[in-house]
Amino acid sequence: MDKVLVAFYKANNPFANWIDKLIAWWTRGPYCHSEIVIEDKTSPTGYRMYSSLGTEGGVRIKPHVIDTELWDYVEVTVYDKQRIISFYEMILGSKYDWTGIIFSQIVRLGVDNQKRWFCSESNTKALQIAGCTNKNVWLLKPEMTHPNKLAKALGLL
Repeated sequence: MDKVLVAFYKANNPFANWIDKLIAWWTRGPYCHSEIVIEDKTSPTGYRMYSSLGTEGGVRIKPHVIDTELWDYVEVTVYDKQRIISFYEMILGSKYDWTGIIFSQIVRLGVDNQKRWFCSESNTKALQIAGCTNKNVWLLKPEMTHPNKLAKALGLL
Protein backbone atom coordinates (compact mmCIF):
# COMPACT_ATOMS: atom_id res chain seq x y z
CA MET A 1 0.00 0.00 0.00
CA ASP A 2 1.22 3.48 -0.90
CA LYS A 3 0.15 7.00 0.00
CA VAL A 4 -0.24 9.78 -2.56
CA LEU A 5 -1.67 13.27 -2.34
CA VAL A 6 -4.43 14.63 -4.49
CA ALA A 7 -4.09 18.41 -4.70
CA PHE A 8 -6.97 20.75 -5.46
CA TYR A 9 -6.25 24.28 -6.70
CA LYS A 10 -8.27 26.91 -4.85
CA ALA A 11 -10.14 29.23 -7.19
CA ASN A 12 -10.25 31.96 -4.53
CA ASN A 13 -6.48 32.41 -4.24
CA PRO A 14 -4.82 35.68 -5.37
CA PHE A 15 -3.25 34.02 -8.44
CA ALA A 16 -6.46 32.45 -9.75
CA ASN A 17 -7.73 33.96 -12.99
CA TRP A 18 -11.28 34.45 -14.26
CA ILE A 19 -11.28 31.03 -15.94
CA ASP A 20 -10.38 29.39 -12.62
CA LYS A 21 -13.23 31.24 -10.93
CA LEU A 22 -15.66 30.33 -13.73
CA ILE A 23 -14.76 26.63 -13.48
CA ALA A 24 -15.27 26.63 -9.71
CA TRP A 25 -18.56 28.50 -10.03
CA TRP A 26 -19.84 26.20 -12.82
CA THR A 27 -18.92 23.05 -10.88
CA ARG A 28 -20.35 24.48 -7.65
CA GLY A 29 -17.30 24.23 -5.44
CA PRO A 30 -14.08 25.90 -4.38
CA TYR A 31 -11.73 24.10 -6.82
CA CYS A 32 -10.88 24.59 -10.47
CA HIS A 33 -8.06 22.08 -11.01
CA SER A 34 -6.62 18.87 -9.55
CA GLU A 35 -3.25 17.12 -9.53
CA ILE A 36 -1.82 13.93 -8.13
CA VAL A 37 1.28 14.69 -6.07
CA ILE A 38 3.82 11.97 -5.34
CA GLU A 39 6.94 12.23 -3.22
CA ASP A 40 10.03 11.97 -5.43
CA LYS A 41 13.54 12.37 -4.04
CA THR A 42 14.90 13.07 -7.55
CA SER A 43 12.68 16.14 -7.94
CA PRO A 44 14.28 19.46 -6.90
CA THR A 45 11.23 20.14 -4.71
CA GLY A 46 10.87 16.62 -3.34
CA TYR A 47 7.52 16.12 -5.11
CA ARG A 48 6.19 15.65 -8.64
CA MET A 49 2.73 16.61 -9.86
CA TYR A 50 0.82 14.59 -12.45
CA SER A 51 -2.11 16.01 -14.38
CA SER A 52 -3.37 17.72 -17.52
CA LEU A 53 -3.69 21.47 -17.82
CA GLY A 54 -5.13 23.37 -20.77
CA THR A 55 -2.83 26.36 -20.38
CA GLU A 56 0.19 24.04 -20.50
CA GLY A 57 -1.01 22.10 -23.53
CA GLY A 58 -2.15 18.91 -21.86
CA VAL A 59 -0.66 16.07 -19.86
CA ARG A 60 2.57 16.90 -18.05
CA ILE A 61 4.71 15.84 -15.11
CA LYS A 62 6.63 18.49 -13.21
CA PRO A 63 8.04 19.40 -9.79
CA HIS A 64 5.51 20.51 -7.18
CA VAL A 65 5.98 22.71 -4.13
CA ILE A 66 3.58 22.00 -1.28
CA ASP A 67 1.66 25.24 -0.78
CA THR A 68 -1.47 25.21 1.37
CA GLU A 69 -2.30 28.80 0.43
CA LEU A 70 -2.93 27.77 -3.18
CA TRP A 71 -3.86 24.10 -2.78
CA ASP A 72 -5.88 21.82 -0.53
CA TYR A 73 -4.49 18.30 -0.21
CA VAL A 74 -6.02 14.98 0.66
CA GLU A 75 -3.95 11.86 1.33
CA VAL A 76 -5.13 8.80 -0.56
CA THR A 77 -4.12 5.16 -0.18
CA VAL A 78 -3.49 3.18 -3.36
CA TYR A 79 -2.21 -0.34 -3.83
CA ASP A 80 0.61 0.71 -6.17
CA LYS A 81 1.63 4.34 -6.80
CA GLN A 82 4.00 3.15 -9.55
CA ARG A 83 0.89 2.50 -11.65
CA ILE A 84 0.06 6.21 -11.46
CA ILE A 85 3.57 7.11 -12.57
CA SER A 86 3.48 4.55 -15.41
CA PHE A 87 0.03 5.73 -16.54
CA TYR A 88 1.18 9.36 -16.72
CA GLU A 89 4.41 8.41 -18.47
CA MET A 90 2.29 6.54 -21.04
CA ILE A 91 -0.05 9.52 -21.71
CA LEU A 92 2.61 12.24 -21.25
CA GLY A 93 2.29 14.85 -23.98
CA SER A 94 -1.35 14.01 -24.77
CA LYS A 95 -3.36 17.11 -25.62
CA TYR A 96 -5.83 18.72 -23.25
CA ASP A 97 -9.38 17.42 -23.76
CA TRP A 98 -11.31 20.63 -24.43
CA THR A 99 -14.11 18.73 -26.19
CA GLY A 100 -14.42 16.23 -23.35
CA ILE A 101 -14.58 18.86 -20.62
CA ILE A 102 -17.17 20.89 -22.52
CA PHE A 103 -19.34 17.87 -23.33
CA SER A 104 -19.13 16.46 -19.80
CA GLN A 105 -20.03 19.73 -18.09
CA ILE A 106 -22.37 21.49 -20.49
CA VAL A 107 -24.03 18.71 -22.48
CA ARG A 108 -23.64 16.18 -19.61
CA LEU A 109 -22.33 13.58 -22.03
CA GLY A 110 -19.05 11.83 -21.28
CA VAL A 111 -16.63 11.54 -24.17
CA ASP A 112 -13.88 9.04 -23.39
CA ASN A 113 -11.00 9.98 -25.69
CA GLN A 114 -7.87 8.08 -24.65
CA LYS A 115 -5.67 10.53 -26.59
CA ARG A 116 -6.88 13.68 -24.81
CA TRP A 117 -7.33 14.29 -21.08
CA PHE A 118 -8.54 16.95 -18.66
CA CYS A 119 -7.17 17.16 -15.11
CA SER A 120 -9.74 15.36 -12.98
CA GLU A 121 -10.41 12.82 -15.73
CA SER A 122 -6.77 11.69 -15.82
CA ASN A 123 -6.47 11.88 -12.02
CA THR A 124 -9.57 9.72 -11.48
CA LYS A 125 -8.41 7.19 -14.07
CA ALA A 126 -4.92 7.05 -12.49
CA LEU A 127 -6.35 6.51 -9.00
CA GLN A 128 -8.52 3.68 -10.29
CA ILE A 129 -5.60 2.08 -12.15
CA ALA A 130 -3.47 2.29 -8.99
CA GLY A 131 -6.14 0.55 -6.92
CA CYS A 132 -7.40 3.45 -4.80
CA THR A 133 -8.84 2.10 -1.56
CA ASN A 134 -11.52 4.82 -1.39
CA LYS A 135 -14.66 3.10 -2.69
CA ASN A 136 -16.20 6.39 -3.83
CA VAL A 137 -13.49 6.81 -6.47
CA TRP A 138 -14.69 3.60 -8.10
CA LEU A 139 -18.17 5.07 -8.52
CA LEU A 140 -16.85 7.89 -10.70
CA LYS A 141 -16.74 7.89 -14.49
CA PRO A 142 -13.41 9.62 -15.19
CA GLU A 143 -14.72 11.37 -18.31
CA MET A 144 -17.56 12.91 -16.25
CA THR A 145 -15.53 13.94 -13.19
CA HIS A 146 -14.68 17.58 -12.47
CA PRO A 147 -12.32 18.64 -9.65
CA ASN A 148 -15.10 19.31 -7.13
CA LYS A 149 -16.72 15.94 -7.81
CA LEU A 150 -13.36 14.22 -7.20
CA ALA A 151 -12.81 16.27 -4.03
CA LYS A 152 -16.23 15.21 -2.77
CA ALA A 153 -15.56 11.54 -3.55
CA LEU A 154 -12.31 11.77 -1.57
CA GLY A 155 -14.10 13.34 1.42
CA LEU A 156 -12.60 16.82 1.06
CA LEU A 157 -16.01 18.44 0.49
